[in-house]
Amino acid sequence: MCFVGIWIARRIDWQHVKPVWLLQREAASGPTSPAVIELLRRLESGSLSRQQIESISNDALNAQADPVKPWLDEWGAFVEEAH
Repeated sequence: MCFVGIWIARRIDWQHVKPVWLLQREAASGPTSPAVIELLRRLESGSLSRQQIESISNDALNAQADPVKPWLDEWGAFVEEAH
């Protein structure tokens, strides 16, 4: 039974079930494009509130303004889609 649980857990895309606040935290902590990609997917599907979109857009702009952090095309795509 344990092996079945492990098999199922490995096949779940955990990004789809994470709450927005956790994805934001992961995305803000470094270049974690899976979190940013999931946020972009949720934006495109219309599942984010206006407040969430504004908060994530601010995170994106702050991340892109930091010269130490690498540029992520996904952040740019999020901001463009949000606009």
